[in-house]
Amino acid sequence: MLKGDLYNLEVLSREGQACSAELSLIPESRIYAAHFPGMPITPGVCILQMCVEVASEAVGRHLELSEAKDIRFLVPLKPESDTRVRIDFSLPEGEDLPTGFVVSVGETTHAKLKLILQ
Repeated sequence: MLKGDLYNLEVLSREGQACSAELSLIPESRIYAAHFPGMPITPGVCILQMCVEVASEAVGRHLELSEAKDIRFLVPLKPESDTRVRIDFSLPEGEDLPTGFVVSVGETTHAKLKLILQ
């Protein structure tokens, strides 16, 4: 679990099928000391895990990644300048397993992920 170590969950909202989470990155995290020293960026696998964790919070139960359909990392997520991160996702009609995630800071999209969770 990365919550409390790499990020803090500031806001989680759900209106119908649309969900949104606001996270604050923790620049002092030990993860950034290793990835990459002197020029830290958030590892892609950590971005994926943050999506799984906020989806779990939204549905109220532990979810795990079953399949990664499509993952696009567009712009590096830097802890020093991109401290307030937004993750938007939808819950499919009649289901509670999100599939599409958009990770952004302000107007900049950093990643788009299609994940199957169970």
